[in-house]
Amino acid sequence: MSVPDTNGRYYLLPMLDMWTDVFASPGWRTTGTQAGNFVVTPPGWNGDTPSGMTRIDAPTPYVWIVGRTKTDGPPDYDAVHKIQAGYKITALSQNYSPPTVTIDPSVDMKTPPKVQVDTMPAEKYFAYAAELLKAISPHITDQPIIAQLKKIGFEPGKSFELEKANPAIRKALESAPEDAQQLMAWKLPTLARVANGWSMNTDTMDVYGNYYLKRAIIAQIGLGANLPEDAIYPINLSESLSTEQTNTRSISTRRGRLPQTPSGQSPSMTIKASKFQIPSIGLLSVVGCRSSTMRTDRSICISRTKVPALTRKRTGFPPQKPRSTWSCGSMPQGRRRSPGNGTRRALRACLCRA
Repeated sequence: MSVPDTNGRYYLLPMLDMWTDVFASPGWRTTGTQAGNFVVTPPGWNGDTPSGMTRIDAPTPYVWIVGRTKTDGPPDYDAVHKIQAGYKITALSQNYSPPTVTIDPSVDMKTPPKVQVDTMPAEKYFAYAAELLKAISPHITDQPIIAQLKKIGFEPGKSFELEKANPAIRKALESAPEDAQQLMAWKLPTLARVANGWSMNTDTMDVYGNYYLKRAIIAQIGLGANLPEDAIYPINLSESLSTEQTNTRSISTRRGRLPQTPSGQSPSMTIKASKFQIPSIGLLSVVGCRSSTMRTDRSICISRTKVPALTRKRTGFPPQKPRSTWSCGSMPQGRRRSPGNGTRRALRACLCRA
């Protein structure tokens, strides 16, 4: 993997293994902004690292890189695009030829992957998991849970057919997907330290160890999350606006409570709801150094309001059913208001140095 010299611009290229652990995070904070070359090697690779390259050992044979590059808005896009064009992945061997890929027509390419997993029946889920474990080895610290799984006939390296399992085991596993989703929903409010109605996920993020429940919850609500040194993911546990409420409400941070950022950098906030970024706010979903709501004392205010369909159409929002949206606003310093009462929702805000 090659990265260009970003001339001091913040960028981040976190690498996740197939267990969603971040095992490397090249970028401004760790490796600097000079040009660099990284050799990402699979398990068991014993080759020589070429001079001038930094070796990164991947725990699994497949790696997911989620790149982020700081931008200061549309006038800055050309400069960012030039940097992005400098991000390259090439094979280390000059004799490498891409493998022949056969498209499997049975794979559903229309239904979002998350929906497919959430609705996957138990027999398909466990059979698929067993096949994946043939290529993706468990962590060495997974021995206790692997030993328990063997008791029900689920063993790494072997296929699993639920219909061949003991009737009692089959019945228990058939209800596992629904039970697990209920468990995740129950655990979410107490998943991390809570401060002022926000669940502050700063512990065991992206290096989960044997905290399987948290790994599953983060995969459910924010797959691809960063290390806490690079981003924090507070989850708002307050009630959302009900359909009867039409007034604007605001959330404001206290003076100096925004996370410290590198010199010359400003934090940004990405608002997410219903587990993923709110689709109806467009560019307003990112609040950062370009926002007039950033105060000199490093506090920030975000206003939340119901936008009528007519107003949304006139302002460029798609003509959809009324929903809660967020926009930039102002509030006298020292005042704090949280979202009003209404239907329970977890509103997730990602404060990133981007």
